[in-house]
Amino acid sequence: MKADLQPPGAFGQSNAELFEILASRARAAVPEAARVLELFAGTGAIGLGLLGRTQSVALNEISAHGLRGLELGIAARPATERSRAEILPGDAADFADRLGSADSLIVDPPRRGLGPALVDAILAQPPAQLVYASCGLDAFLRETSRWLDAGVLELRRLECFALFPYSEHVETLAVFAHP
Repeated sequence: MKADLQPPGAFGQSNAELFEILASRARAAVPEAARVLELFAGTGAIGLGLLGRTQSVALNEISAHGLRGLELGIAARPATERSRAEILPGDAADFADRLGSADSLIVDPPRRGLGPALVDAILAQPPAQLVYASCGLDAFLRETSRWLDAGVLELRRLECFALFPYSEHVETLAVFAHP
């Protein structure tokens, strides 16, 4: 995301170039003309790039700074794309009822993960596709094992990114599909 669209206080990746590769691969996994729901969208580094080729993108964020970044990012898009965007302010779990109306669900939660309510909602109503960008390996393994063990989602692709060189931390990008 361009620096002028990243308001002060909004979360930004320390390795922007490598994160853009992760984000572009996440976007590439989303089918053309999909209805997308992105939870934990931040300033829209993943979802805003889908506006030109999807039917709609609903972007959820709780942080005031992230919401401002979403507003700036949407305003910078062409008018034809702006009409496809919807901002969903608040806690991601409050939008679990929207899972059924999305063709593709994108999540990029904090290290603690999605939280029990969303994990249960995905278990009860699995999306056709789930693109999960994770910065918390323990939460990712705990949450995804529930869906895999229940057979409601299948792992289609998994990549790891060392966004913090010289550390043991990796970011995980996984693509799941409903069997």
